[in-house]
Amino acid sequence: MAKEYKTLTFIDSSSGRQRMAEVINQLAADEWKVHSKETAAQDRSHGSTCCLGCILLPIRSKKKSLITVIMERDVDPNRDDGVEETDFDNQTTSNYSSKPWYKNWWVYVIIIFFVMPVLSGIVGGFSRINNTKIPPTSNPTIEQTKKAEDPDELNVRVSHDSSMITIENNENKNFTGCGFTLNQDYSYGSGDEYLIEANSTVKLSFSDFTKNGGTRFNIYSTKPQYLSFHCNRVGGTSGFADVWWD
Repeated sequence: MAKEYKTLTFIDSSSGRQRMAEVINQLAADEWKVHSKETAAQDRSHGSTCCLGCILLPIRSKKKSLITVIMERDVDPNRDDGVEETDFDNQTTSNYSSKPWYKNWWVYVIIIFFVMPVLSGIVGGFSRINNTKIPPTSNPTIEQTKKAEDPDELNVRVSHDSSMITIENNENKNFTGCGFTLNQDYSYGSGDEYLIEANSTVKLSFSDFTKNGGTRFNIYSTKPQYLSFHCNRVGGTSGFADVWWD
């Protein structure tokens, strides 16, 4: 008796094999039987990478396996099942298995031309913000009070803003011959001519503090952390004060 044949192609994957089993079962109801089954590797289609050119060339070189199934059955001119047969011959492989989203060429187009430039802009923005020096504002004032716990300690109140250091003498004696050291490297004053009167306040400019080489203190690039100074009490002993700022 004459035979008729039908060729089906499926992707060799879990979903592809599941679809193959479903189709074979459907055809079995119409007396189709598996004549042969073959698995072979095949290149990816050119259309999946052509628009990406050389950028995604490695994707094109990958292989995918296909399962080719040939079905057969006896030709019966009197056969009339009364049901319209499904045309499996003209169905493409994509009907039997769907590719994961990350294997589609358009995903790489979006990542390369849209996602990566956006991420680059965000990272660059953060970098510019972190590298921008923000000068201290003139409003906040940082204070440190030194009480005379030791007879040699000066009873003073010290504070600073963005440009000046304020020293308040809380004793009933004048201070004279004062010398100041900022951050252990910058100095200012010394000599009998420098006077802080009793119960009064003086202001020192940060720019008046210098290193031995003449470099002036710059509050915009260096944070004031430590101030020490010594003075002579008029009619009394000498004293000192050490102040730390966070």
